[in-house]
This record gives sequence, structure tokens and C-alpha cells, in this order.
Amino acid sequence: MKKIDEPEFIVSSEELKRNQEKSYEREYYLKQEKQDKIVTITIIVLAILMLILTGYALSKQYSKGLEMCISGGNSESFCRANL
Repeated sequence: MKKIDEPEFIVSSEELKRNQEKSYEREYYLKQEKQDKIVTITIIVLAILMLILTGYALSKQYSKGLEMCISGGNSESFCRANL
């Protein structure tokens, strides 16, 4: 077997530390960006859910008010116009 002469790269320990720190920073920022995206999506989903539930609650409240008005002896058209 023939040995292939490859140049050896000698890197100082300080440079290794700097490269490792840069790598850690890059990984940290990538993880942070991923977490931020997840939080943003979660907030958007919760906001949409709150809007839907608020609309549903207002609809129920309107229905109850309409029923109470009609049961009070008023006509349905009068109650719808005044609610």
C-alpha cells in the first residue's frame, strides 16, 4: 500500500475554541428561531380560537335575548328589530 501524503492542518486551541463558540451560537440562534416560529403559530391559533369562541358566545347571548323578548309577549319582528 502506498501512503498518500496529505498536508496536516494544525489549528491553535484558541481558534478551535472560537470555531466551537461560533458553532454553538449558530445552533442557539437556529433553535431560537424555531422556537419563535412555534410560539408565533401558537399565538395565532389561540387568537383565531378566541375570535371564534367570542362569536359563538355573542350568538348564544343574542338567541337568549330574543327568546326572552318573545316570551315577554312581544312579536318576533319587534324583538329582532330592537336587539
